[in-house]
Amino acid sequence: DLGPCARRPRRRRIGTVTSSERRPAPPIRSPHLDVGDRPFLVIWECTQACPLACRHCRAEAREWRDPAELSTAEAADLARQIAAFGQPAPLFVITGGDPFARPDLFDIVRAAAAQGLHVAVSPSGTPTLTEDNLRALKDAGATAISLSLDGSTAGIHDGFRRVDGVYGWTLRAWDAARRMGLRVQINTTVARHNLDDLPNIVRLVADHGAIFDPRGRVGRAHRMSGSARFVRLARSSLDGKCAGMTVIVPAFALVSVAQQHCPVTCDYPVFQCLFSA
Repeated sequence: DLGPCARRPRRRRIGTVTSSERRPAPPIRSPHLDVGDRPFLVIWECTQACPLACRHCRAEAREWRDPAELSTAEAADLARQIAAFGQPAPLFVITGGDPFARPDLFDIVRAAAAQGLHVAVSPSGTPTLTEDNLRALKDAGATAISLSLDGSTAGIHDGFRRVDGVYGWTLRAWDAARRMGLRVQINTTVARHNLDDLPNIVRLVADHGAIFDPRGRVGRAHRMSGSARFVRLARSSLDGKCAGMTVIVPAFALVSVAQQHCPVTCDYPVFQCLFSA
């Protein structure tokens, strides 16, 4: 008998769930490489040329190519240097601007794939984003593409990209890529114009199938991710909708939010956490 110092069992409230009844959070899996020794991925902005006028663009995109861009041979040498990190080699992401503005894009992808690299391409939503061009990327050795989607409707997305038709080109390319076996990642820059639309975007990604990255341009999305409103919407967006999805979370603070719904893999500190169902 411990007398008055004995701990009395807490009275359970009706309708509550005890800790033993809660579903345990999935474990956080560690990466299989040391990011202090080699990068997880290398993102190369291969050109500034792009016909869009996106409100958030940090690449200072313009309609013409810069003569100081890396040549085809220099790009192939870049791929060789990335492959020299050894296995597992970093993921090589070719972005821009719009990579399709380079007529040698397929040659560059082919050279990188020949070095044993996993190559992903991040094209802009323009008339060049066709099924034929996607097929040529796949035939050259690309294994994935990433597309930007900043709204669940043409009005929201095209308003942010400031060119009409981008939403339709993006969705058609998304479906075409999935049909031909390319992996698709959808990037969303979450900002004031689309924050309340986030649940609808998640639903669209779940319906079409893709990896979902709501970081967009990392700096802007990371600053927003600490807000209570973002966390609340992230929770409601993921709840019950991420089965079969992979979600890249914009800040480490959201691990506890998504971990309630999906297993977690942290591939490198703070900025990228993959949540795979």
